[in-house]
Amino acid sequence: MRTTMVWCCLFALLLCSPVTMALSDEEIAAFGSRGIVEHNSGATGKMSLTRNGSSLVIHSNGIPDTKTGEFPGLNPYTIKVQRYEYKIPTVPSISTRQIGRASCRERV
Repeated sequence: MRTTMVWCCLFALLLCSPVTMALSDEEIAAFGSRGIVEHNSGATGKMSLTRNGSSLVIHSNGIPDTKTGEFPGLNPYTIKVQRYEYKIPTVPSISTRQIGRASCRERV
Protein backbone atom coordinates (compact mmCIF):
# COMPACT_ATOMS: atom_id res chain seq x y z
CA MET A 1 0.00 0.00 0.00
CA ARG A 2 2.82 2.39 0.89
CA THR A 3 4.55 1.69 -2.42
CA THR A 4 1.32 2.44 -4.31
CA MET A 5 0.98 5.75 -2.48
CA VAL A 6 4.60 6.62 -3.32
CA TRP A 7 3.91 5.93 -7.02
CA CYS A 8 0.76 8.07 -6.98
CA CYS A 9 2.57 10.96 -5.32
CA LEU A 10 5.47 10.68 -7.73
CA PHE A 11 3.19 10.61 -10.78
CA ALA A 12 1.24 13.60 -9.47
CA LEU A 13 4.44 15.50 -8.79
CA LEU A 14 5.99 14.82 -12.18
CA LEU A 15 3.02 14.75 -14.52
CA CYS A 16 0.43 17.14 -13.10
CA SER A 17 2.63 20.05 -12.18
CA PRO A 18 2.47 22.99 -14.58
CA VAL A 19 6.03 23.91 -13.57
CA THR A 20 9.01 21.75 -14.46
CA MET A 21 10.26 20.20 -11.24
CA ALA A 22 13.22 17.92 -10.83
CA LEU A 23 14.22 15.47 -8.16
CA SER A 24 17.74 15.76 -6.85
CA ASP A 25 20.00 12.71 -6.66
CA GLU A 26 19.49 12.69 -2.88
CA GLU A 27 15.69 12.67 -3.29
CA ILE A 28 15.89 9.83 -5.82
CA ALA A 29 18.13 7.84 -3.46
CA ALA A 30 15.51 8.21 -0.69
CA PHE A 31 12.94 6.20 -2.67
CA GLY A 32 13.03 2.46 -2.19
CA SER A 33 11.70 -0.47 -0.27
CA ARG A 34 12.47 -1.28 3.32
CA GLY A 35 13.13 -5.01 2.88
CA ILE A 36 10.09 -6.20 4.83
CA VAL A 37 9.09 -9.83 4.18
CA GLU A 38 5.39 -10.22 3.36
CA HIS A 39 4.36 -13.05 5.70
CA ASN A 40 1.65 -14.67 3.52
CA SER A 41 3.94 -15.23 0.52
CA GLY A 42 7.37 -15.07 2.15
CA ALA A 43 8.49 -12.62 -0.56
CA THR A 44 10.26 -9.32 0.10
CA GLY A 45 8.78 -6.14 -1.34
CA LYS A 46 11.16 -4.29 -3.66
CA MET A 47 10.87 -0.88 -5.30
CA SER A 48 13.51 1.37 -6.77
CA LEU A 49 13.65 4.72 -8.52
CA THR A 50 16.56 5.49 -10.83
CA ARG A 51 17.48 8.14 -13.35
CA ASN A 52 18.18 6.74 -16.84
CA GLY A 53 19.11 9.49 -19.26
CA SER A 54 16.06 11.72 -19.70
CA SER A 55 13.73 9.41 -17.74
CA LEU A 56 13.03 8.38 -14.19
CA VAL A 57 12.47 4.62 -14.01
CA ILE A 58 10.43 2.90 -11.29
CA HIS A 59 10.93 -0.84 -10.80
CA SER A 60 8.78 -2.88 -8.41
CA ASN A 61 7.97 -6.51 -7.77
CA GLY A 62 4.42 -5.70 -6.61
CA ILE A 63 4.93 -7.08 -3.11
CA PRO A 64 3.85 -4.58 -0.43
CA ASP A 65 6.57 -3.42 1.92
CA THR A 66 4.09 -3.23 4.78
CA LYS A 67 2.38 -5.86 6.89
CA THR A 68 -0.61 -7.50 5.21
CA GLY A 69 -3.65 -9.11 6.80
CA GLU A 70 -3.94 -12.73 7.84
CA PHE A 71 -5.78 -14.95 5.38
CA PRO A 72 -7.26 -17.94 7.19
CA GLY A 73 -7.91 -21.04 5.13
CA LEU A 74 -7.54 -21.24 1.37
CA ASN A 75 -7.03 -17.85 -0.26
CA PRO A 76 -7.55 -17.79 -4.05
CA TYR A 77 -6.02 -14.30 -4.24
CA THR A 78 -2.50 -14.88 -2.99
CA ILE A 79 0.14 -12.20 -3.26
CA LYS A 80 2.61 -13.06 -6.02
CA VAL A 81 5.85 -11.52 -7.22
CA GLN A 82 5.32 -9.55 -10.41
CA ARG A 83 7.44 -7.22 -12.53
CA TYR A 84 6.50 -3.57 -12.92
CA GLU A 85 8.49 -0.92 -14.76
CA TYR A 86 7.36 2.65 -15.31
CA LYS A 87 9.35 5.22 -17.28
CA ILE A 88 8.57 8.87 -16.66
CA PRO A 89 10.19 11.52 -18.86
CA THR A 90 12.00 14.22 -16.90
CA VAL A 91 11.09 16.70 -19.65
CA PRO A 92 7.54 15.78 -20.68
CA SER A 93 6.08 16.89 -23.99
CA ILE A 94 2.54 16.96 -25.35
CA SER A 95 1.89 14.03 -27.64
CA THR A 96 0.13 14.43 -30.96
CA ARG A 97 -1.02 10.80 -30.76
CA GLN A 98 -4.08 9.87 -28.72
CA ILE A 99 -3.83 6.66 -26.72
CA GLY A 100 -6.93 4.96 -25.34
CA ARG A 101 -7.07 3.37 -21.91
CA ALA A 102 -6.74 -0.20 -23.23
CA SER A 103 -3.63 0.76 -25.20
CA CYS A 104 -2.00 2.25 -22.09
CA ARG A 105 -2.50 -0.97 -20.12
CA GLU A 106 -1.04 -3.07 -22.95
CA ARG A 107 2.11 -0.91 -23.13
CA VAL A 108 3.04 -1.28 -19.43
